[in-house]
Amino acid sequence: MGTWKGAMADFCMSMMTLFMVLWIVSITDAEQREGLSGYFSGPGSISSFTTGHSVIDFKMSVNETLGEWKPPHLEMDEYDDSAEGNLLLEESQFSNPYVVELLKIKQYQDNLRMEEVEDGLLIQLVETDDQPMFKLGEYELTYFFEDILFELGPLLEKSGHDIRIIGHTDSTPFSSDSYRNNWTLSYARANNVREVLNYLGMNNSRFVAVSGMADSQLLDEDNARAAVNRRVELLVLHKYEEMPVTL
Repeated sequence: MGTWKGAMADFCMSMMTLFMVLWIVSITDAEQREGLSGYFSGPGSISSFTTGHSVIDFKMSVNETLGEWKPPHLEMDEYDDSAEGNLLLEESQFSNPYVVELLKIKQYQDNLRMEEVEDGLLIQLVETDDQPMFKLGEYELTYFFEDILFELGPLLEKSGHDIRIIGHTDSTPFSSDSYRNNWTLSYARANNVREVLNYLGMNNSRFVAVSGMADSQLLDEDNARAAVNRRVELLVLHKYEEMPVTL
């Protein structure tokens, strides 16, 4: 008596699945179907986020979906050759023509800094008064800074270098119930950047450390609450050859 009920339930479930597939196909256009196909073809595919609308709901992000991002249209008159950091970057072993051009785009030059340090290339995502990186007391990136990571992510992935991510806050007293203090907040912000880069295709094994420094390393010590102190740093590490062990 119970056997036919089980078979009937399986049949109904199969028919419901078929109707759902047919319905989804009928309401999506070719571009959306291509995005769905790219997503189900395998995890970590960058094309899943850059073609059409992403089918993944990135809960750690302010954006409903990262796939809504579209690359900025680059016009020659948008470039600014006066940025001091460009000359240093061009001589770096991490030099990439597209990264150099990225620094010259006026909409990014106040919020994206790069410099060579002893351990590698330091990339700083810096907040300004008119371009916040996070809402007060929260860890989710704003649209503007997610756009920057969409530009940087594929370049960092192709570089093959390991990355250390460090979050920083200003000295504003913390009052939100979500986190106990600026130490945990700065870590959460750094980890949010890692999540975005991971969804863009960067393997988690490439991140050697994710940490938060709170307000212990202010860029503007004279104004502890300055926007520039609220930042996330990406340290792209040098590749060191393994030294032979000798006794």
